[in-house]
Amino acid sequence: THNADAFVNAVVAANTSETDKIVIIPQDTIIYMSNVSFFNIHNVIIQIDGTIRISDNLERWNRDRLACFYFEDSEGIHINGNGNGIIDGQGLAWWRLTYLGIDYRPNLFEIHTTRDITFQNVLLLSSPRWSIYLKDCADVVIHDITIYIDSTIIRNNGNDSVTYALNTDGIDIAAYNVTIYNTNITNYDDAIVPKPCRSNWKYCQCAGNIMAYNNTITYSTGLTIGSVPPNENVNCIRNVTFKDTTMYRPLKAIYLKSNPGTSGSGIIEDILFENIHIEQALWWTIWMGPQQQNQPGGSDGTGCNFLFPFITTCPTQPLVTFNHITFRNIIAIDTLPLFEGPGVFLCDPTNPCTDITFDNVVNTMWDGNVTEFISQLPINIPNIILPHYHKDEFEYEYIVSNMYGSSIGNVTPSVCLEDDCFWKDETETETE
Repeated sequence: THNADAFVNAVVAANTSETDKIVIIPQDTIIYMSNVSFFNIHNVIIQIDGTIRISDNLERWNRDRLACFYFEDSEGIHINGNGNGIIDGQGLAWWRLTYLGIDYRPNLFEIHTTRDITFQNVLLLSSPRWSIYLKDCADVVIHDITIYIDSTIIRNNGNDSVTYALNTDGIDIAAYNVTIYNTNITNYDDAIVPKPCRSNWKYCQCAGNIMAYNNTITYSTGLTIGSVPPNENVNCIRNVTFKDTTMYRPLKAIYLKSNPGTSGSGIIEDILFENIHIEQALWWTIWMGPQQQNQPGGSDGTGCNFLFPFITTCPTQPLVTFNHITFRNIIAIDTLPLFEGPGVFLCDPTNPCTDITFDNVVNTMWDGNVTEFISQLPINIPNIILPHYHKDEFEYEYIVSNMYGSSIGNVTPSVCLEDDCFWKDETETETE
């Protein structure tokens, strides 16, 4: 607590100074501290050359889930390092707590209604929840950082359970005018994810003008858009490019997702995925449609079942529009067809996905034995859920419905874009 107070005093002093705007965590210094919050900070540099370790004394945390570092209504927030700086969220205690049904985890960094933000040359280690979350922000540059959710602390403690760092997103950005490059992210939920902005927000009415390139992703649920539920003030993501990125063993690699809702509207539009190399996707290489999860607190059956397509509940969202989305030079090798296919595109019949382009999208299936790599995975997975063989009639193909667009060059396997080949589950009845 004393260290947190000292840190707050230093930031406040820098904020009020005309000339001395830098707060320094010195090299070869380790500081333990609790969470801190700031409002109306202007043009302050926080230079992390040493190590900050966030307290994992959970009994002392306020359950309102303010972030470890929280900023609001500010301008010019710069988190810099010398390449050796570390901010350690000490997430293990928090991850274990979620398995008891208790989840008040803080994000490592959370920034609201702020413009002119940079993160560079720091390691963000084992966040309790998301590593970076920006809401209603603008003019952001994130580069040369490492986000590492350390699952080895689970495996190396002699603990053979399937404790898993749930919901540990990397970079979540409900923001406008963002550049993200040269990052290295290892995590267990969305890696880089534009979130929707709304028409009544201050800096960001539609998340967009976002470029993410030259990034390396390990595990994760991918390069993601959304989720986007409908909203009366229009949830919107537009003009996003992911390019020149390598992904190793993602659960999902490319993931565009709507969410349930019964009023308002949402937009996912002008999205480009280009030059993406994917190795050994563990689940799906591309998913576009309803978010695949059990909705929080949701007993209403509105979500897409986690075991789709074996359980075929996956209602599409007519109030969210998917339009002008391009997949170009997407090369996925050694994909594990856990659900017997490389990907899913589920669009609504009353509001189908339009202007979808596949340009040189190649997906090859793993043909080896899963025991060769199962011990290398970050958690213990029962062998029974991984594929060892396939039915004789197995066809490696996408599940597609209500999607229109074009296919250019080598697209293997081919993607169905015709009315007469829409996917139907066995419970549907034929209609004229």
